[in-house]
Amino acid sequence: MATKQLVMGMILSLSFVSIALANDKDTMKSINKELSVVNKELQLIQEMTSNRTRDIHSKEGVKLSSSTKRKLRLNLRKVDGAVFNVSKQSLVKSGNKQGIYRVRDGYFKFLPVYILLDDKESLKILVNGVHHGDQVVLNSEKLQLKKTTTK
Repeated sequence: MATKQLVMGMILSLSFVSIALANDKDTMKSINKELSVVNKELQLIQEMTSNRTRDIHSKEGVKLSSSTKRKLRLNLRKVDGAVFNVSKQSLVKSGNKQGIYRVRDGYFKFLPVYILLDDKESLKILVNGVHHGDQVVLNSEKLQLKKTTTK
């Protein structure tokens, strides 16, 4: 929310400066057109960020919107408890930890895993914080944030 207010303040400041510098109607039209484009971009940014996550809760995790869940096509599986088998591709890395995403009451939370048995294609894991009836994401790579590099 603070980012939106900051951007809106900058846009407002720029518009006042532009109006003060404008001498004719053509310049005013051009300025208004630019402000309209910036406003539309700001609305799109706000829409995108509000549609991705509906709620962030430090204890429970992140709640994704229905549209985001549909777009990601997440493969979920109900588990019976803290020990279960998954494919190696189900794990994601966060820093130096390997983990899986647990889903409970619509909240997605990254939880570190302890590998009990490593087979060629699957793993038997223990995940503290997973209970009977919880779901886990089997294609977690879709939830992993990509790092971008700057040059």
